[in-house]
Amino acid sequence: EGKIDKHILRRGRNRKTGVSWVGIFLWLGTKLYWEFWWDKMSPSSRPAKKAKADGGGQKPTLKSSANECIYIKCCRSQKDFYSDSEELWYKPKFVNQIVENEEIHGYEDLKVTIYFASNSVMYFLRIVFSKKERGATDIDAALAPHIGMALCKTEEEFLKVCEKPFIPTIRDPICSYSQFRIYKVPLDSARPLTEDGTTIKEYHRRIQFHALVNIDGASYIDEADPKWEIYIIFEAAKGSPNYHFIGYATMYPFLGLKNSSLKEGFLERIRISQVLVLPQYQSKGHGSKLLEALYKECLVRKCLEITIEDPSESFRVLRDSQDLQNCIEQKILREVPPPGRPVQKSEIEVVRDKTRITANQVVRCYEMNMLRNIEADDEINKRKLRLMVKRRLYVQMADVLGTFAPEAKKIKLAELYDDLEQEYLTVLRVLNKRGIPCAYLGA
Repeated sequence: EGKIDKHILRRGRNRKTGVSWVGIFLWLGTKLYWEFWWDKMSPSSRPAKKAKADGGGQKPTLKSSANECIYIKCCRSQKDFYSDSEELWYKPKFVNQIVENEEIHGYEDLKVTIYFASNSVMYFLRIVFSKKERGATDIDAALAPHIGMALCKTEEEFLKVCEKPFIPTIRDPICSYSQFRIYKVPLDSARPLTEDGTTIKEYHRRIQFHALVNIDGASYIDEADPKWEIYIIFEAAKGSPNYHFIGYATMYPFLGLKNSSLKEGFLERIRISQVLVLPQYQSKGHGSKLLEALYKECLVRKCLEITIEDPSESFRVLRDSQDLQNCIEQKILREVPPPGRPVQKSEIEVVRDKTRITANQVVRCYEMNMLRNIEADDEINKRKLRLMVKRRLYVQMADVLGTFAPEAKKIKLAELYDDLEQEYLTVLRVLNKRGIPCAYLGA
């Protein structure tokens, strides 16, 4: 009887706490099932699951470079989705704003493919790996703030988007060349950008992801500010009612006083913030066409000055080559600039009045043009130009150079000039390819 009573007591305890061996086995089996199959499923087919912040207290040991394992693929059609052509792919240059230290933890043989439709810029995400550790980086969550608003849930949905006609409702481009069109779209416009009802803000949210991963230090603009203007390059597909995204730029106008006299009133100073051409379409003249269109737009509005916000090295070459070409074609630089004589204020103002570029940029154009007209073996004029530029650099960087000892100061100035000369020669080579002669290059 004592044994029976104890058995009954144990059964009573089980009923009171709701614990049974069958329940324990069911719970354990379900948990093991999901832990095994979750890692094998593609992100698009996974059911909703709450992410664990700490991975159960475990730190993953595997590590991948995000720059090496993330691929971005442009799809102009369903055929491109399955194509292995390298022309459709590009690797992001900067992912530090997506994952910390540009590293993805907890995966082996990881490959993250971000597909985007070149017309609507809708996305599809595919993540492939051979092994996943507990506490691995949540890649879906990391990308969600950037492409989540335009992410297709299934491959079938994305393929349909690729073939869906995409036509801008804005009929008058500010610039056309070949089959390409550049459209101005104010960010605050309530007008839909396309016939399917996609708004300008929605489309801009999709395309700005490419600026983030291609431009160092890029950041998203404040879309609540109605002053922002977007300029988009589309390619009108031949024989198809479809437009494909090529690149874009953002501009921001603000008021500036022309001079100290209030009689002159206020005029716009326009800042070009971001200029992007997708990697697949770079080195094909789209960047210079876009910048040229922006310049013309600024001149039509009779702005006071055109500035560039923190230009990257590649964009600085684009800007310098476009500015110098404009100055040469308009014949507003001195015909035969004497090397060694500093650029006069009156000469700077003549160029600024015609182009609206900054005074510092005018000086760069003059120095590049002086170098362009010097023969490569003309050591006398090369030395005159070098000394002139060094004097300018010394004044411009007096605060920094003042901390150097005399001999170190000479060495630093020489380094600064050599670096600047290489920048100028890069620009002259670009212009030479465009058919503009350059004595220094022997062409």
